[in-house]
Amino acid sequence: MSASLIRPAVNEMLKPSNRMNLVVAVLLIIFISFKIKIPDNIGAASRSVFMQAALAGLAIYLFTTTHPIVGTLFVIASYELLNRSTDTSMFAISQFIPGESKKKQQMDDMNGGSGGATEFHSTLEAQQILGAIPLAEHSTVQTGVNYMPAPDVTTKLIASAI
Repeated sequence: MSASLIRPAVNEMLKPSNRMNLVVAVLLIIFISFKIKIPDNIGAASRSVFMQAALAGLAIYLFTTTHPIVGTLFVIASYELLNRSTDTSMFAISQFIPGESKKKQQMDDMNGGSGGATEFHSTLEAQQILGAIPLAEHSTVQTGVNYMPAPDVTTKLIASAI
């Protein structure tokens, strides 16, 4: 059913008196379908309020003087122009997404150095080992022996290795 509505409009565009509308429509379709990068000076100009008002006025003018398909294509092309020229377009965002090596470097800088966790001066594990009571050499301990375990040099060596 929609093909029967579009066919008369396309046939009218193909008439010799409407060749200029056809040329403009083809150019607008090319601009819309291909991801053409907008130059920086045109992008900066299109972000101004004056240029946006001019695009809106030109869209109204095209709707009233040319074929409605050309006006609709111009509105879509204007939207694409504004979208491609803004700083929040995907092209602009993709330029500033950091790579994995840069993210790793930032994390290492935040965590105290380029070597990662090995450069920490005091971790929770090292503090626990330093405060731990050393284990007896034998599993059987005689009762009544005055033995008071205390952290010694070997415990400190183990803690410094972590």
